[in-house]
Amino acid sequence: MKRHASLTPLSREHHFALRFARQLKGCARAEPEWLKEHWELIRNAAQNYGLSGLEVHFQAEEQGLPWSRLEADWEARLLRDHSDIRDLVARISSGDTPPLPNTLLALALKLDEHVRWEEKELFPAFERSAADAIVLEHHELAIDPRWSLPRPPAKTDGKI
Repeated sequence: MKRHASLTPLSREHHFALRFARQLKGCARAEPEWLKEHWELIRNAAQNYGLSGLEVHFQAEEQGLPWSRLEADWEARLLRDHSDIRDLVARISSGDTPPLPNTLLALALKLDEHVRWEEKELFPAFERSAADAIVLEHHELAIDPRWSLPRPPAKTDGKI
């Protein structure tokens, strides 16, 4: 789908967020020993991505989109989602011990759901209602290798 030029960098960043979510799901489903062994890498990746990747992206959306052109519900949803994601990243990146796998999975699912909502509903709403007012300052987020998560080995017991 062709995006408004100002939204294109945000859409590219969404692709990375979906990949990060998929990696988080893999970590959440890993054996507890593997999770303990790789916890520092996972925590650091979540912390680095949260502080430098997500915050830049969130600020662009929260402050750079012409919210006055849409109903307040759209902005309220975006702010609520961003707050939930920030909270989950903080919970993961502040712990010295691995969180419950459910916390990793919760972040993965929230990121996935939020990105898909923005791409399928929010961005098209802006393109329909406010295309002339979308003047996001162009920013291109450089993907930082520190954001990559380790890949757990495949489970051999047949469980997903």
